[in-house]
Amino acid sequence: MNALNNFVGERCGIVSARRVHKGFHARHSARVRTYVYQIRCPKSPREARAQALLRVDCCGSLMRRGWVSAHDAHRSLWLAEPLDLNAMRDAAALLVGKHDFSAFRAVRCGAKSPVRDLLELAVVEDSPSTLAEFDLECTRRVALRLRARSFLHHQVRYIAATLVEVGLGKRSLQQVRDMLRSADSRQSPPCAPFAPLRGSCSSLLLVGVASKRR
Repeated sequence: MNALNNFVGERCGIVSARRVHKGFHARHSARVRTYVYQIRCPKSPREARAQALLRVDCCGSLMRRGWVSAHDAHRSLWLAEPLDLNAMRDAAALLVGKHDFSAFRAVRCGAKSPVRDLLELAVVEDSPSTLAEFDLECTRRVALRLRARSFLHHQVRYIAATLVEVGLGKRSLQQVRDMLRSADSRQSPPCAPFAPLRGSCSSLLLVGVASKRR
């Protein structure tokens, strides 16, 4: 494993390997894919007002003081306002299942069908891994976990952007319903950023792929 990891670069790492059949395809043999989109935000409006450091480049400041790990700093979307997680979960429930996700895909998406079966869309709050006394500046850690056999081009990022707007009170549940039914990408919000901060890292992570076995 160590020898292989010398060749794959910093953006991925090999943790295990196994033999597969000759017809195996890394993409087409996948049965289920799991993505996680990571977000940081204040816990309340009061904390939002108190966090003068919460800017696009605030991670570097917190990282230098050891309050945010280098891993977290460039792998989260940082927001200056708190999110209503219950509203986000209600909106997420509307999207689970088999739907026409035309409103949640890129214009240049080349998929023949916009129908996808979203097996899971969870809004999860993680407990902070940093020192408790610095919790005010380290903020709330939120993760969107999505699981499906396959996704449309930028589908995860459009879903993330929509749920963030719901969490910020900028989009209602009815608007999410209408957006899904419309099958019109023009009703979607701007795509959630892939690399929200400086550097090559991303808030969107592919964390699991289950493949077919023979």
